[in-house]
Amino acid sequence: MKRPVLVTGASGFVGRHVCAALRDSGIAVRGTTRRADSLPQCDELIRIGGTGPYTRWQRAVDQVDAVVHLAAVTHDGVDRASSDLLHEVNVAATVALAREAVAAGVRRFVFMSSIKVNGEASPRVAGEPLRLHGGLQPAPQDAYGHSKLEAERALLGLAGLDVVVLRPPLVYGAGQKGNLDSLARAMRRGIPLPFSAIHNRRSLIGVENLADAVVAAVLAEAPVERVLTLADCELSTPALARAMGDALGIESRLWPLPPWLLRGGASLLGRGALAARLTGDLVVDSTAARATLDWSPRLSVEEGLSGIGAARKTLAR
Repeated sequence: MKRPVLVTGASGFVGRHVCAALRDSGIAVRGTTRRADSLPQCDELIRIGGTGPYTRWQRAVDQVDAVVHLAAVTHDGVDRASSDLLHEVNVAATVALAREAVAAGVRRFVFMSSIKVNGEASPRVAGEPLRLHGGLQPAPQDAYGHSKLEAERALLGLAGLDVVVLRPPLVYGAGQKGNLDSLARAMRRGIPLPFSAIHNRRSLIGVENLADAVVAAVLAEAPVERVLTLADCELSTPALARAMGDALGIESRLWPLPPWLLRGGASLLGRGALAARLTGDLVVDSTAARATLDWSPRLSVEEGLSGIGAARKTLAR
């Protein structure tokens, strides 16, 4: 690939890994960011004032082969974001970028969506959780999920651009954000966690494996034009806590609390949605992503989580 690939949100948690994976594959990277003065993983960095419907993307998309669009108001920031901001950043800015990409003759547009477009949980079918995939009827439950679905539909309805939509579940790895980071901090403090009575199944994906999937989507020779769900592991909540404890080199202090009691107590504290995720099922079907992109996870969950402990040791020095 002679022309560079544009990565928006290049300085973010996923963005840094995507830029590094592209460069490791011999692809030049042009990144956009709002705040970073430099980013070693990028060959060229373009500062933008903000991401919205009036962002000027012409310089960013000029002479690039593909766009990887990661910049967004993430789920972690939804509580602080208005519905107007979600629409401006996650929908309007995405559409504006895609239109500029069409005008510039960009070949492919890889859009990072979310499994939350499918919903918050896997419904039970014959006693087993249904594996979520791109062919199912979307069922977003919050404003973030709705914004991602609206952006997907706008992109897939745009002529002149080969669009690949990726819907990952929770992403883990060094630099992880949101609930996983909160869990790690609680474990470092030695806080006992009421998880050992939970028997659920949750799909996750390591940030390095997700970055590899992005590279595969960029490099795929044939038009892809589909929605792909992908994950690299399936763990219960207590199994995830134990794996994180092993990565951090600390004991995971888990104790049993009936899930119904955990959900009830959390609801009284206004944390019912979090408790539902901790106790419920969400499993993802990666079959289409593996076949279409010729992708498979490179790192095991233990290897992916090992970066959390390494990052902790670096900070402690």
